[in-house]
Amino acid sequence: MKAKKQTELQLLENCRLILNNFKEVPIIREKMSELGYNDARMQHGAKLYENAMRLYEINKNETARHRVAYDKLAADFASLKKSYSRDRKIAKVALRNYPELWHYLSINGSSSRSNLKLISDMEIFYTNAIDIPEIKSLLAKYKIDDTTCQLRLNDIQLIKANRDIYNKDKGQSQDATKNKNKAFHQMQFWINEFYANAKIALEDNPQLIETIGKSIRS
Repeated sequence: MKAKKQTELQLLENCRLILNNFKEVPIIREKMSELGYNDARMQHGAKLYENAMRLYEINKNETARHRVAYDKLAADFASLKKSYSRDRKIAKVALRNYPELWHYLSINGSSSRSNLKLISDMEIFYTNAIDIPEIKSLLAKYKIDDTTCQLRLNDIQLIKANRDIYNKDKGQSQDATKNKNKAFHQMQFWINEFYANAKIALEDNPQLIETIGKSIRS
């Protein structure tokens, strides 16, 4: 049966137990030192533990910040899309007798499913709704005026700025995850080597192996 993969917190706890009990339990220190686990080798393990813990916290914070940025971007964009969808429907009614003007607002056909294209269409819509007098006059009857359009354009610029922040946070989060994973791989390799040696050094004291986080199969 395949062994269950340990969580990162469990790996950190196992390394902490190894370091602590090597220091606090004389027989573990004595038996393991016979197999080359001296102070220098244990200090190396401690550095791996501290580095993994540090990068774990950094990754956790970066992931949380990335999630906040994503949630804000998604909420703001959903609100803008709702407003734009309503304005677009109104524009089709307001310009129903002027189909030659539709392309100025990019309202031919359905809304794009691509977010980048959709944002571009929004900018075209609200910019031309302000700049083209004939369209402005027709939309004003439905309370889509310069003020409304400028507010929408401001929202678009804010979303684009937040998208840049999100992409930056995403990159930082990915880097933090990569660094954390590398640190945990190094720490786990050290832990596994310690356990392999401990099974030999402490074979007459199997209960001590469990005190360093290694389960013993009955």
